[in-house]
Amino acid sequence: MNVDSLLAVWVAYFAVKLGARILHPRGAAASWDDTALLHNILSVVVGAYTIWSYDADTASACRAFSDPAAIVIAMQAIHSITDFVVYAKEMLEQPIFIAHHGILVVICFVLPTCPGCMYTTWAMTIGEAGSASIAVDALWRRYGFPSRGLKRVVFFGWSRAFSLYFLYQIVLITPSQTEFTLLSERKELLSFNFP
Repeated sequence: MNVDSLLAVWVAYFAVKLGARILHPRGAAASWDDTALLHNILSVVVGAYTIWSYDADTASACRAFSDPAAIVIAMQAIHSITDFVVYAKEMLEQPIFIAHHGILVVICFVLPTCPGCMYTTWAMTIGEAGSASIAVDALWRRYGFPSRGLKRVVFFGWSRAFSLYFLYQIVLITPSQTEFTLLSERKELLSFNFP
């Protein structure tokens, strides 16, 4: 996927979310839950496809959002950015979402350059499946079906445990020491190691 097609996907993502807010039959606030569930499902499908079709080294970096392995990472970034724009009112009412989405945006712009892109894709895909369990349970209750929430909590908890495993794999392949060099006109000005 090139940068232009990625931008087109981001614009379409924003348009769908804005359209859902404006046209949702139960109102703007209710559309947030439904678009979040749609995002969760789409992220799991795209993540599963990426994992299935990935043919590079699992320890390598994605290099950029346009890398096929980084699509799920890019989806998290656009999800967070569009929530800031489209659902600003709802986010202000629940400030934890401002922190959550803010951290996601920063992390998503750093992650493609880090080693272990496929491990990140696994962790995000499983994390999105866990988040979907929360949204599905809320939808289940909204339609009047009984639920104590036990399955949701168990599935969500296990998704976080599996994600931790993949995050641990990233730690194992991350260099313990990184050398930073400042160059000017191809001459080294400053070099230092950072553990």
